[in-house]
Amino acid sequence: MTQSLDYGTVNRNRYMDAAFKRFVSNKYILSAVLKGCVREFRDSDIEEIIGCLDVDEGTDRVKGNSNEYDSENGGRIVMDSVFEVRLPNEDEKVGVIVNLEGQTVDRRDLGARAMYYGSSLIAQQKGRDFRNMDYGSLRKVYSIWCILRPQSDRRDTIASYSMQGRYLGGFEGRSPLNDCDFLEIVMIGLGNAEKGPSPASDDPIAKTKRMLEVFFDNRLSDREKTDEIEQLYNIPYNDGLNQSLEDIRQMLSYDEWVQAEIEEREREAYERGLHDGQVDIVVRNIRSYMSKKNVSLEQALEDFDLSEEEREIVIEIVRGSE
Repeated sequence: MTQSLDYGTVNRNRYMDAAFKRFVSNKYILSAVLKGCVREFRDSDIEEIIGCLDVDEGTDRVKGNSNEYDSENGGRIVMDSVFEVRLPNEDEKVGVIVNLEGQTVDRRDLGARAMYYGSSLIAQQKGRDFRNMDYGSLRKVYSIWCILRPQSDRRDTIASYSMQGRYLGGFEGRSPLNDCDFLEIVMIGLGNAEKGPSPASDDPIAKTKRMLEVFFDNRLSDREKTDEIEQLYNIPYNDGLNQSLEDIRQMLSYDEWVQAEIEEREREAYERGLHDGQVDIVVRNIRSYMSKKNVSLEQALEDFDLSEEEREIVIEIVRGSE
């Protein structure tokens, strides 16, 4: 029997992190995410991918690496989950390193944070996976971010960032550029599983996104979730999956999750008010946001997508009435 998380002794952020970590360490869930987000597994079937994972004997749980790293300045980096994964048809113990992060509230600096996490996992390889100047032994790193409550303009999106070399115009060489494809960032902005159609069975990227939406949509019942997950992904309903559903149900009931939905609606109303010229609605919403989050006007404005002209209007109105 899978042991339940102790809801009463962990704070909300730690609980959400633990719930997401346990969710993605399920071998069926992780293999589905890898198939959709990691190019090296795009043409592999789920059973083949599971064979590339380090699974605890007799369980569905994939063993993860340490998720805490010391930076050069003495700071500590704490990630959600890190997995070392073999590649199909290769004898090497580690093919790629995968960092998986669940983000409850969307922030505009997530791309920079993902780059920092991924770069840290690259830097950590020296002295552990290779020594001295043997940089050719670097393993590729994927940093995959699941944004559970994305801002409206990033909802229903998947973005990928990678490093690709190119010759500058007029200075082209005859030989191909050396491969620098050692880091790829994938950002998944979830949509509404209740409204969205089930993806075609031959589209692994859409299937991965849909699977995550089904699990993290609090409008669907556990029965609706398990029916679709079993039919679409052949993920067996067992103690491990049942516990993940319980974790997620508890996670979705937390006040700050509900608060994130309220703030998203406030942001949409705020931006709609700007567009429609409803200044009183704009001022009321921004003040409410500042009060609830206990942030300055400048910080509040950073959390909204506004043009420079719109920012100046808001600053003039709010400060002029102080």
